[in-house]
Amino acid sequence: MTANRTFDVAVVGATGYTGRQIARELVAAGSRVLCVGRNRQNLDRTVAELGSVASATVDLDNTDAVRDICAEAVTVVNAAGSFIETGIPVARAAIAAGTHYVDISGEQQSIDRLYGSLHDAAVAAGVALVPSAAFYSTLADWTATVLADHNGPEDGVNPAFDVDSIDIAYHIENWTPSGAAYANFLRGIENPIIQWRDGQTTARRPHTRPVDFGPEVGTRTAVTYPAPEVFTIPRHLTVDQVSTSMTAATFDNPVPERLSAMATRGMTALMRTPMAPIVRRGFGRALGGSVTRIDADPTLFTIVVTVEANGVTERAVVRGHGIFDITAPIAAHIALATTADGFDQAGGLSSAQVCDPPTLMASLADHGVRMEVDSPAS
Repeated sequence: MTANRTFDVAVVGATGYTGRQIARELVAAGSRVLCVGRNRQNLDRTVAELGSVASATVDLDNTDAVRDICAEAVTVVNAAGSFIETGIPVARAAIAAGTHYVDISGEQQSIDRLYGSLHDAAVAAGVALVPSAAFYSTLADWTATVLADHNGPEDGVNPAFDVDSIDIAYHIENWTPSGAAYANFLRGIENPIIQWRDGQTTARRPHTRPVDFGPEVGTRTAVTYPAPEVFTIPRHLTVDQVSTSMTAATFDNPVPERLSAMATRGMTALMRTPMAPIVRRGFGRALGGSVTRIDADPTLFTIVVTVEANGVTERAVVRGHGIFDITAPIAAHIALATTADGFDQAGGLSSAQVCDPPTLMASLADHGVRMEVDSPAS
């Protein structure tokens, strides 16, 4: 399908903060990279930073041009958000070109639409669709997979098909959403929060609960959060329930933590009224968010993943720095896996189906990511 392609990977959105870092990771791995962007001047700066890489400008609204770009590479990585706008068009162009598709979306709606509308077409074309190959989804998905494996029966049967619940909680420090990430975040709070219950997705009202993030962070109040794992994890694990939340402290919220769920419900309702512009401005001031991209990533993150399976509860804490910086090696690993000889998976996939989670979690130690697994307790 992808023999004799000029490039291994085309990175769409290579002039953005994360896209540029993804391209850098791929170049360092020896991949033949095509940097794709909308602005020639910005592309030239990216090429100057990366060295001798090829580049191409493209208008993402030009379907034929995007398909032609995809046809030059084995895999296309879409780093040009908002993915609710770019995900389907670029993925559809990739399918038409017989090119694997990877993106770094953290938007529930874009992932749901990608899986729902393009899976069958991708299978027919022999194309892999791997959304959310990024900080959100991938780290928690890989961790949950490792824990599920620990809980497996000793007869060698894959335990991934007998999981009662997976609970994921995020705490992020020093996060100032900016540029496309800021726009995506505001768009996300306008939509229902989706969680996984009884083998299907369902809209849930936000609620708060205490989460122990370990001695470095302590116990914090977490609020139901629309994370992408509720779509990606059930692609490969049969699980009754997937819950995702974020600490109220992440948002530097002036509202008391005990009232965070009520405030979230109120803001979500107001975002669907003519009051939406005022709510966006007020929420942006509270977060310190900016429509202008900030070219720095000072964030620190802690993720707690709890898996209940086979009568055993197991928990892991994942810590690291740079929610955007860590996305680059994650996306690069996954893209490179799809270009490997013998890769033959197709359709809508989770990143855990493309790569070996334990191996890649271990490899991220070089990037400062630590995973600590608690002893299981029945």
